[in-house]
Amino acid sequence: MFITDIELVDFRNYSNTQINFSKKIVILLGKNAQGKTSFLESILLASTARSPIEKKNYNLIKFGNNKANIKVKFNNYRKQNNTINMIIDHNYKTVMVNKIKINKTSELLGNFNTVYISPIDMELIQGEPSYRRNFLDRFNFQIINKYAYLIKNYKEQLKNRNAFIKEKNIDKVYLDVIDKEIVNIGIKIIKYRNNAIEYINDILSKKFVDIFDNINIKYLPGAPIDSKSYLDKLKKNLEKDISFGTTTTGPHRDNFLTQINNNDARLFASNGQKRLLSLALKIAETDYIQYKTHESPIVLIDDALLELDKNNLTKIINLFLNYEQIILTTTTLENLPENIIQQAEVVEVENGIPQKRLYGTVAK
Repeated sequence: MFITDIELVDFRNYSNTQINFSKKIVILLGKNAQGKTSFLESILLASTARSPIEKKNYNLIKFGNNKANIKVKFNNYRKQNNTINMIIDHNYKTVMVNKIKINKTSELLGNFNTVYISPIDMELIQGEPSYRRNFLDRFNFQIINKYAYLIKNYKEQLKNRNAFIKEKNIDKVYLDVIDKEIVNIGIKIIKYRNNAIEYINDILSKKFVDIFDNINIKYLPGAPIDSKSYLDKLKKNLEKDISFGTTTTGPHRDNFLTQINNNDARLFASNGQKRLLSLALKIAETDYIQYKTHESPIVLIDDALLELDKNNLTKIINLFLNYEQIILTTTTLENLPENIIQQAEVVEVENGIPQKRLYGTVAK
């Protein structure tokens, strides 16, 4: 998968920008608050209709305007010259894929896959379990057509159960119906997550042996992986659930631990190791998407490499070179390997205006 053109109109601090790409490495260079992250954000919106940064539509629109437009052209193994066109107003996002309007976000997912890497990915190692669940869900949304529906349906059923167990007189027959539906959906989610973790562990063991002696992630599912045991646990925990007013069993309680030499990285890893571990997980995510779709996603790296020492930086970047296109942001070229800069399209971004430059000079 390869982005060839991007057009932004009244998006964030971009007034009217058109730029094309021809190389697999794109470096967005500029000081902070110039629009580098917003540029990556526009690509993520075209990929998933969601921003990792902003939930309110009106904050995506350049001040003083009523709407913004994002247009991304890309090639994939199925078709050349694909286009995703998104119009954002204060209340809605209107999306067209190859000039055909889509009605649901799920219809957009999988057309144009991306992996976003940023400093906040340290939370994969040290943050709350919800961040790790979102990590597993984010790429499953892109590779499994029905996964978004499963998550939505599970949340609805969970909400129903939580409301029902707060009733004074609980109809155990009806509760059993709800529990069986929750198990039916929840077990599928757990299995999809477990499959992803098994593949990720295989990648970690193969690609990072020269950085870590032994690295793996340990899945801690919020419910048993077989349906009978899952249902039995729901019944066993009913009194506790009633007391707490919420369901304590299920994939909404999933977690995983990142381990180095079987030790919990949250407790034993240095900050530098945690940064490397988070990058390792994102590389494994990229590989998993490529494995399942037979196509490399676009890799978007937002200021996530500068804290690495030169040796590990080179190793990590060389791993990223296995993918078809990488777009990364940085405030300086000084820490990037010379051979990477020479292979790249360098785009200098200043106040929402991107301008290509040859290495050392501005391109004419």
